[in-house]
Amino acid sequence: MIMIRNIAIGKPTAADDEVIAAVKAAYTHDFIMEFPQGYNNFHSGALMQLSGGQMQRIFIARSIIKEPSVLLLDDSNSEKPVQEAIRNIRKPKQIT
Repeated sequence: MIMIRNIAIGKPTAADDEVIAAVKAAYTHDFIMEFPQGYNNFHSGALMQLSGGQMQRIFIARSIIKEPSVLLLDDSNSEKPVQEAIRNIRKPKQIT
């Protein structure tokens, strides 16, 4: 699953189910499943058109996998799914 390996870039040893759990927590699973090949798509700005919110949610999923102690985001006024994704990762991981 190419997209899973792309999202797991911060933790290459992450199991597929761990990545999918992070993707779901980041509210990213639904739009990935809308791709013609689902998780078998390769994400690259040159190959796919993603909205800013979708890109942010992919980056949030990557952050969940990497488990940073501090996470900086440049836009606190993003769309609702992005805000929900941020709340999802802050609760269990004690991320600032």
